[in-house]
Amino acid sequence: MRGWLELRQNVGMSTERRETDAEQALRAFEKKIGEMQGDSIDLKSVEEEIRRLLEARGAELMGEVLKRADTAAPEVEIDGKCWGNRRAQRGTYYTVFGAVEIERSVYQRAGRGRIAVLRGDAFGPYETNSPEFLA
Repeated sequence: MRGWLELRQNVGMSTERRETDAEQALRAFEKKIGEMQGDSIDLKSVEEEIRRLLEARGAELMGEVLKRADTAAPEVEIDGKCWGNRRAQRGTYYTVFGAVEIERSVYQRAGRGRIAVLRGDAFGPYETNSPEFLA
């Protein structure tokens, strides 16, 4: 009986989702909107703040999407050629919501040289000599 209770408590703990920074900021601003008085609202600044907060949340979501589009395979085939020497590398990816910095798998052909990052979209991999990547 004790083991079942511990398992149940552990399962409950592992399924809890913590709010992100952007989600917390959005919730706080929603509360602030609820406290605003109609005659003192600066619509332009409120709209700008909403856009800034939504862009921050969009960047968080795109970071998650980019992580999910990644692979941990030791080798991948790109345009019929084998790319290996997989390693995780931190890079900056530019989205419509702004820059997202995450760690992704990068691959290299035998003999070093260019590196490739799988993008997870119809455009295929992005090859570069630079540690900065474009998503």
